[in-house]
Amino acid sequence: MKNKPAFAPPLLTWAFALSLLLLHSCHHPDVPPQAIDPSTQPTQLTGALKTGGKLKSGGLLAGVKDGSLLVEKSQPSASVTSDNSLFIPFVYGIDPAYKLRGFYLQVRGSDNYWDIPYRAANARTDGTNANPERNGFVLDIGIPAHILTGKFELIYQIYDDKGRVSQPITMSVEIVSAVDYCNAGGTSLGSVSGQDGITVRSYELGDKPGWVTIGYDTYTVKDRIDIRYAGEWIASTGKLLAPNQVPPIGRCGTVTAADGFVGKRDSFRVFYDPKKGKRLDIYVSGCLDGGTQWVFALDGCPVL
Repeated sequence: MKNKPAFAPPLLTWAFALSLLLLHSCHHPDVPPQAIDPSTQPTQLTGALKTGGKLKSGGLLAGVKDGSLLVEKSQPSASVTSDNSLFIPFVYGIDPAYKLRGFYLQVRGSDNYWDIPYRAANARTDGTNANPERNGFVLDIGIPAHILTGKFELIYQIYDDKGRVSQPITMSVEIVSAVDYCNAGGTSLGSVSGQDGITVRSYELGDKPGWVTIGYDTYTVKDRIDIRYAGEWIASTGKLLAPNQVPPIGRCGTVTAADGFVGKRDSFRVFYDPKKGKRLDIYVSGCLDGGTQWVFALDGCPVL
């Protein structure tokens, strides 16, 4: 009679060990996306943008060269922080016999582009914070947190229900860093001034709750300022935006103080609670077709 092996684990033991091995091999920890340099990686940057559309390969079309489908007024430049929204406002013209159906968008030099459907609900032609221009529209493009600082050009077009495409419009964009204001001593920021039609600045305000005063001067050309904190719009030169609303836009000769576009010196006083969030975003939207110049400043860290 043969001796039994010294080690002979039951079949179930082997099966259990194998299942543990397979479970471990299938579990991959979340890997953060690789950083993207907007100045040198146009294709990767285009693909990373949050648009609500469909990513397609190829380049944009040449577009029609008549006045029946075109972007009439637009903002030529923007300066924003990452992990934020880039608003692209414009006024378009379209023949009454046709209907707007969507937008094409890409970073210059990219091998792909976004096909973004037109959603009438986002046009806001009436009600609170309606666009002063009936054919005014704002594309809300998300800039992810892993986009580095740098400059690039966005190109976009509109298209109608007959497949016609407008000529492309270019917006120069710069991604800038958020400011860790209070951890830097609360004295390094000073005032921020600019001439970009769309500007977003972000500030980390530390671990202490309290009131913060933000002074501003929009001079004579009208601008709108909105402040977002902890995912909510909390202050504005106009009526407060709803959670998913974007600032309205219009030509400088059309917008009024009722639309939130003002040319004056004033200030906001907002309450900061680090338990709700530690980042405060300031959005400046210039009116179209008039240039812009503005300045704002935080007076210090939160104080009770």
